[in-house]
Amino acid sequence: MSDGSSSTATNGAGTSPQAKPSTMQGNEFLYGHVVAAILIAVAIANFLIRHGTGAPTHPQTTLQIIGLIAAVALLPILRTRNRFIAPFAAVIAAFFVTFPRGPNSVQSMHVIAIVFPLVYALLLTQRQRKAAIAQAKAGGSTRPPARSARRKRSKKDEDDSSNRPKAPTPNRRYTPPKAKRAKR
Repeated sequence: MSDGSSSTATNGAGTSPQAKPSTMQGNEFLYGHVVAAILIAVAIANFLIRHGTGAPTHPQTTLQIIGLIAAVALLPILRTRNRFIAPFAAVIAAFFVTFPRGPNSVQSMHVIAIVFPLVYALLLTQRQRKAAIAQAKAGGSTRPPARSARRKRSKKDEDDSSNRPKAPTPNRRYTPPKAKRAKR
């Protein structure tokens, strides 16, 4: 049974040196479950608290069901342990949970339901950025560096050097270098 954690030593940031920057490390998975629990609690509160000051005359049950489904759907998305997908899904779920209008007593919970996923998304984004920078500095890029187009052309030019003259042909845009004078 694998929980996605590495048995290798970790650096000071809590990430293993072999892990991709987009993979959740440490407590990020737990934080995601806390955010999902908050969203589920607010979605359930939308169902239970229907009366009070500012309550709509006809509750928006369909929107409340969609919000609860979105909050519960966040749990399997967290299992991907992806630092990009999980916070994005948390923000989308928070949008659907807070979309139905409720009484004034629920509105303060809606603010909490928006703030926590946004903070979670910011936290994961910053950690992913730091891990990517650290990996780039360590030279542990997951893909080989791409050769620039200029390098490809110069390599091709070296191969075709026997077919072309050494100096470029003169035209209006090109001024050939002047001959060097001897110093007096």
